[in-house]
Amino acid sequence: MTPPSGPPPPGPRVAAATTTPTTTTATAATATTPTTAPAAAVVPVVPAVPVLPAAVPPPRLLSHPDDPIHLTRLVCLVRSNLEAFVSTPDDLSSRTNRGGLREQITPGRVGIRCVHCARRPPPPKERVRCAASYPRSIRLIYQSVRNWQRHHFWGCPAIPMEVKEEYGRAKKGGIGGKGGGGGGGAEKQKRSGNESSRYWERSCRRMGLVDT
Repeated sequence: MTPPSGPPPPGPRVAAATTTPTTTTATAATATTPTTAPAAAVVPVVPAVPVLPAAVPPPRLLSHPDDPIHLTRLVCLVRSNLEAFVSTPDDLSSRTNRGGLREQITPGRVGIRCVHCARRPPPPKERVRCAASYPRSIRLIYQSVRNWQRHHFWGCPAIPMEVKEEYGRAKKGGIGGKGGGGGGGAEKQKRSGNESSRYWERSCRRMGLVDT
């Protein structure tokens, strides 16, 4: 899943720069008397490691002002704690085998990650699985977020306690208001079901994300 190349580029796939290996030939000076010049010395130039351009698009929160119209208050809260980002070599080098790595991710791939872990990375021994994921399509972003809720949210040491408390109240229906988690069982089910999943896909495309 990568964003498009047209402006504005909220998260374009940035192709790794490539460097063509070259060789530099240093020719020894020829004296006036010898009849045969010494062989030229070949000095190979080691190609640089492919890197991303400096102007990698900044991460963007998944949340949007229209979220409360289509989503429950709980889902709105979840989206405000996640961001889409364009992966760099540093991001990929920090991946671990916790939870299993099923595919090779290359720099420029768009991922979803916990904003708190991104701002205040916990020590390696305290890292919790699903801090970042790389959905293969827009349709799978919603499932990646569900996995974040299930496997990461409560155990993440970087998420402030007040955010967890607000999450708990929203889950129990303690936060009212339009699109809230309490009351209106049929409406709640509608917002968290078919309409919700369609809105997730529309909002991703609005950010500029596309499947490739």
